[in-house]
Amino acid sequence: MDQARLSPGRKLAAIMFTDMVGYSTLVQKDESAALNLLPIQARLFEPVLFRNSGRLIRTMGDGAFIEFGSAVAACKAALEIQHAIAGHNEGSPESERFQIRIGIHLGDVEVVGDDLLGHGVNVAARLEPEAEPGGVCISEDVARQVRGKIPSEVVSMGRRTLKGISDPMPVYSLAPTETRIDTNIEKIEPRIAVLPLVTQGGDLENEFFGDGITEEILWALAKVHSLRVVSRTSCFALKGASMRVKEIGTTLGVDYILEGSVRRAGNRVRIAVQLVKITDDRPIWSDRYDRELEDIFAIQEEITQSIVDVLQIALSEAERGAIGSVPTNNLRAYDQYLKGCLLSNSDMKAAVEHCQEATRLDPSYAKAHAALSYAAWRASYFLEGDGNNYAAIARQAAERAIELDSGLMESQLALANMCILDGRFAEAEDHLRHARTLDPRSFEALFVSAQFSIQMGNIEQGCEFFLQAGQLRPDDYQTLVLAGTRLQSLGDNRGKAIMEESLVRIRQKLLYDTKDARAYCLGAGVLMILGQIDRAKEFAERAYEIDRFSTTLYNLACFYSLLGDKEKAIQMLQEGFETGLRNLHWILQDPEIDPLRDDPRVQEIINRMESKKSVAPN
Repeated sequence: MDQARLSPGRKLAAIMFTDMVGYSTLVQKDESAALNLLPIQARLFEPVLFRNSGRLIRTMGDGAFIEFGSAVAACKAALEIQHAIAGHNEGSPESERFQIRIGIHLGDVEVVGDDLLGHGVNVAARLEPEAEPGGVCISEDVARQVRGKIPSEVVSMGRRTLKGISDPMPVYSLAPTETRIDTNIEKIEPRIAVLPLVTQGGDLENEFFGDGITEEILWALAKVHSLRVVSRTSCFALKGASMRVKEIGTTLGVDYILEGSVRRAGNRVRIAVQLVKITDDRPIWSDRYDRELEDIFAIQEEITQSIVDVLQIALSEAERGAIGSVPTNNLRAYDQYLKGCLLSNSDMKAAVEHCQEATRLDPSYAKAHAALSYAAWRASYFLEGDGNNYAAIARQAAERAIELDSGLMESQLALANMCILDGRFAEAEDHLRHARTLDPRSFEALFVSAQFSIQMGNIEQGCEFFLQAGQLRPDDYQTLVLAGTRLQSLGDNRGKAIMEESLVRIRQKLLYDTKDARAYCLGAGVLMILGQIDRAKEFAERAYEIDRFSTTLYNLACFYSLLGDKEKAIQMLQEGFETGLRNLHWILQDPEIDPLRDDPRVQEIINRMESKKSVAPN
């Protein structure tokens, strides 16, 4: 364990305290309404702290104790928070409006574990009550640092006697100037989750169809720039959960949930859906569609458009085009495509077969060819020896997708993956750039771009792509883990705050998906870096209990290698190879494997991999 981290020390820090105005009175008057304000406040704080590298040390009911690396960062964050709350209040009912006070001091503090103590902390806490509702009060030390560096005037409030501070202190307030804070980044985007549509009768085909429609609605909503859509993984983890919608919404940390049912009978389909606002625990829109099956694409478009209209979101022409596109007129091909997409991460061989059938039924179905390329590309790493040349299947499908529709983001991404696989890196970069241009909100395009940039040695660019992807999905933890750990290794002061945020998301995910081995695995690495070794080992052991597939085993090998447990690390690599690990690039290039590479047992694994060389990034 990192003893230095747990030992007391001193440092200079910018300390912020916040407090909600009149909260105690509201609790006495309407406890339920008061409690509903806390998750709203947390949601408004989160992106601001993330952007400004603020570290939430702890909350105290309606208040917060936050650390920043500089006075400028703290004051920028304070202004952004107050701006975000003001914007929230403008469009919210009276019961959801609130104000806060903020106090900031720059001072010498004592570090004990994750906590900060000392006079500097006390001063910041005493400054907060001096602020006006919706205002920011700062000390003279902060004022000296930020004049001319933030979009605000520093206004003297005179000398004030602060509780528990012996001598009167000069204090100042921040008055925002006419220079507006960039509302493009300050606007709080609504968060929405789409629960798997319920099917009746236990018919597996009907269930596949319902899950597929759910995924298509998720895909369409993710194209809307002003929405943050919870990932399919999180939504489907709650499939069949015996929880009330409000409880699910609170668990996922979203503002709205779309739920409903689907029933297919012969050539007809009936879909009933409703959009629930979590704070009110009531539907704000619902509809029922009883149509011919061939109308399924129109139904999906109408559902998406209705949600956008209810939330008062203006769509661009590109967004309208993406939502309203009809990928195929062959419903049997569409059925097979949906099954292939749904199985791509659980049964790779079946996913390939379903996507192949979709392309056979409709040879002009570009998205099906792109999905086939992705499924076969994944299978090429894990299903060696079953008689299929998955790399060749993936390559041919990617080329066909491009031929059919080069303006489809999925086509460009499929070909980028093939170029990476073949070592044609300049071409891969061009296709990735094209994919991001076609769909700037594609989580997948940003994620692959991040992996590729890091493989090419551009660590900082890769981390930025990871962070952009993480902003699109409020539940995704792996992007923050991969960015935070790498930034930490570069000495970037954002690294620690990003890793801590990733742990928040990991713990949130594990509340409702206790079988997520990747969350435990990546969480183990973060906990180790943050010095919580015993907890890290518990996470690693839990990951091993849940999943002994090659990717998890490889990540555990990295964990034990960094921990200094060479024998356990090599055991993980050996077991990983036996379950299909074939990515030679990881073994040869990953710095986390450096302590193991010269061991004869690892050399044997490398030699056995030589016939299946691969250069895809982790």
